[in-house]
Amino acid sequence: MDVKKRPTMKKILIVLFPVFLLTSPSVVADAKSALCSEFLEFESKINKTLPRKIDDITELIQLSVNCETTIMKYSKAILVDESLFAEGWKSRKQRQHTQLHCNAAGLTSKEGWTAVDVWFDRDFGYLTTLTTSPTDCN
Repeated sequence: MDVKKRPTMKKILIVLFPVFLLTSPSVVADAKSALCSEFLEFESKINKTLPRKIDDITELIQLSVNCETTIMKYSKAILVDESLFAEGWKSRKQRQHTQLHCNAAGLTSKEGWTAVDVWFDRDFGYLTTLTTSPTDCN
């Protein structure tokens, strides 16, 4: 092939760039859509079994999935008087929450979703919200 007739890298990139530009978002969107569908199915299954005790003092009362904001929210009730908890329990729970969701298999680190726990007392009075977003895992 003559050097003058050989396509230049610039011409190749000009041709290929629109192909990647048009296909990449749809591939990502399909993956996000599949994950969202999986999470919505999980939400439906779990909510049919609630409320459910998680441990001796905690009950899961609702799971909510928001695909648009990529947030999975767990609503939980503490079944004992929270005044029995040592001072600083909310900050300790936040650290545990972040460690859980930022570990190698965590929702936030693995899937890039924000995990939210909304805590209520045994009478469903609001106590606190724990949030772990992808930026917390960096």
